[in-house]
Amino acid sequence: MMSESSLLRNAIMIMLIALIVGALASIASISFVSAVVWLNDVLQVSIEIREKDTHSFLKIGIFILVPVVGGLLVGLILTDLPEGRPESLVQTIRMSQSMVFKPSFINALKTAIASVVTLGSGASLGQYGPISHIGATLGLATERLGSRYGFTSNMGIGCGVAAAISTVFNAPIAGLVFAHEVIIRHFSLKLFAPIAIASVVGYLVANHIFDRHQLFYVPEVGGIKPEEFLVFALIGVVGALIATAFVRMMLYFTDVSRRLNTPHWLKPPIAGAGMGLVGLWVPEILGVGEPVMQKLLVGSGYPSSELFIILALKLVMTAICFGFGLAGSVFSPSLLCGILFGALISMISASVMGTHYSSATPYMVCGMVALVGPVMGSPLTVILIVFELTRNYDLAVAAMVSAVFANLLGYRLIGRSMFDMQLERQGFDLSMGREKVMLSDQKIDAWISNKFSLLVGETSLDIAKQAILNSGNSNLYIVDNQHRYLGSITLNDIVRKEQEAFDLSKLLCKDYAVEQIIFSSDLSIWEAMERIRDFTGESLPVVDKKDNYRLIGVIYEASLISAYIETLEIARSEEHGGRKE
Repeated sequence: MMSESSLLRNAIMIMLIALIVGALASIASISFVSAVVWLNDVLQVSIEIREKDTHSFLKIGIFILVPVVGGLLVGLILTDLPEGRPESLVQTIRMSQSMVFKPSFINALKTAIASVVTLGSGASLGQYGPISHIGATLGLATERLGSRYGFTSNMGIGCGVAAAISTVFNAPIAGLVFAHEVIIRHFSLKLFAPIAIASVVGYLVANHIFDRHQLFYVPEVGGIKPEEFLVFALIGVVGALIATAFVRMMLYFTDVSRRLNTPHWLKPPIAGAGMGLVGLWVPEILGVGEPVMQKLLVGSGYPSSELFIILALKLVMTAICFGFGLAGSVFSPSLLCGILFGALISMISASVMGTHYSSATPYMVCGMVALVGPVMGSPLTVILIVFELTRNYDLAVAAMVSAVFANLLGYRLIGRSMFDMQLERQGFDLSMGREKVMLSDQKIDAWISNKFSLLVGETSLDIAKQAILNSGNSNLYIVDNQHRYLGSITLNDIVRKEQEAFDLSKLLCKDYAVEQIIFSSDLSIWEAMERIRDFTGESLPVVDKKDNYRLIGVIYEASLISAYIETLEIARSEEHGGRKE
């Protein structure tokens, strides 16, 4: 156990490092957003495109060419990454849950640059995922400096993500909850304080050093009628259905992209071409969509037919941009689509409910929550964002009703989030918790033992019997002259033959060797434990399948149990670690 002075010193250093991570992540987030806004202005990517002279063939060509060139640059930037696709919070979640932290800072930098180019050239994706990934990467980089004081990798990830979300949303509580809810996925007192500090620092840097404006302004809301809460519940249900269709559409276009027989670097410009053509007709779908969000929230909206068109095209074009490998997240598009959906419901409610209708704002906020919650797996975060941005308790309660019903249905249709569906496609199943993930990421090669009894198949059973008795093991492994595994023999097998009045000296091991469950060294501990569910015995053979099933060792059942217990200890030490550390 550490001394009181050492504990105090480590606590102070952890808080100091959390502060540094929060400040760095906040500055990086502001820089990222500013770069995107600057590029949008330079490339004239905005909803004001309607006011331009679109009768000029030159300008029409430029409007279409900008996202195509942007997509081409993104493809070239990401060409060295797996499948030419950008990194995202999926990698962050995987590292956090598996406790295997192997970040590629070069890949993270390429993803950040590609994201700026993607969003700056008008692609229909969002900035909050890349910002959070940048924050997590900075946190992991800083962890190397603080590991001696107990500053862990998950602390770094949580601090970076929380500060990024706090910065862009002006919502420090939501930033704290997002890090726990979406990334770390457990509530730990060990991690709470540093992540909270980083989140507050992000908020202070954004508001008091850079004087950042609020993400969007929500006007004052009058008294919400009790009967409207039934509509808010319905918004949650329908929102979950839209979210499900949205996620499946993204995965569908991802599959379409992978089936295309074209180089990876050519796929983003294909999506860019689609964005250019559709954006020329409906410019509201271009980019992050904050101006459209704000226009809707302050009441300068669109007719219902136009709202529906924008909503449908935004969903489809976001799915195409995502599927074809452009860099960015779907948080911002989900926000906009949710607000558009809520605005449509608001119009219907206003005509049907009459005096029982309050205003459009609660409907748009509830639509936003109903869509974002299931897609991102963050119902608590979006409720807190609403509360922190509006300071309106009634509006937060209305949002909570929609979030509850969206979660009830969305959880069954999508799962925890879109991230989990992506991870499952990578063979990374989080449905049974982080312990399974950690065990799935560990190979049995570290637990292979060379302490086992071995005989060549031409050996007689009487010699085999004596070898087992001398070794103290319960079974004997049999190989041929090339050391290829043939099977195993137990003492019970030999005794049974002896009781049947057989002359053991005339019986050869190779004729009575029984094949057991066979492991290879690249097998995960989780898969090994699954295979021995009904196994009774002491050990199992590990072979090299590429080398004619050569026996390279054995894995003892006790070793697998030890590996499982050690994994539990690692996971629980972060979740429940206390003073003794």
